[in-house]
Amino acid sequence: MKFMYNRRFAAVILVVCIIGTILIGGGHSLERYRDAQSRLFAEGTTGDGNSIQNDLRARCEAGHNLITVAKRYMAANAAEIESLSGAITALENAATVKEAFDANYDLTIAADHMYSVLNNTELSDADKKLVSGQFTELTSRNRTISHDGYNTAAMEFNELLGRFPTSVIAAANGITPLELFR
Repeated sequence: MKFMYNRRFAAVILVVCIIGTILIGGGHSLERYRDAQSRLFAEGTTGDGNSIQNDLRARCEAGHNLITVAKRYMAANAAEIESLSGAITALENAATVKEAFDANYDLTIAADHMYSVLNNTELSDADKKLVSGQFTELTSRNRTISHDGYNTAAMEFNELLGRFPTSVIAAANGITPLELFR
């Protein structure tokens, strides 16, 4: 019972409580902040839905439209169709930001090749316009993605994680950096 009245013991207990409170409370705050920054990928930096994820969906739709036109002029199992279809599927199934970036890159390569092939094919006037419009949509959405604020927000969060004492709080709570879309 004497140890209960020991000032050193009380001071140690107080310090442990303070540190524990900082680590736990700071961890919860940091996790909420990470979640908010992570949601920018899907919701956009202004919360209006103009986001990388929305642009990626639009790119998939444009890719599907290119495939629809291509099937009118090419065999359904043509290598160009298979390649673009596979890239679209990979992008639609991407589970992480890095996977989405890699799949989007593959989609860009496959769509560029498909556009080149279709441009060298005798298309109807309506299909020429459709192909041109869909390729413009694909290109435009990639430009929009390149100006999106998600990467800036993610880099700022990741820099915050590298500073003391945030780095200690993050490590104690298992908070990891955000993936960049690049």
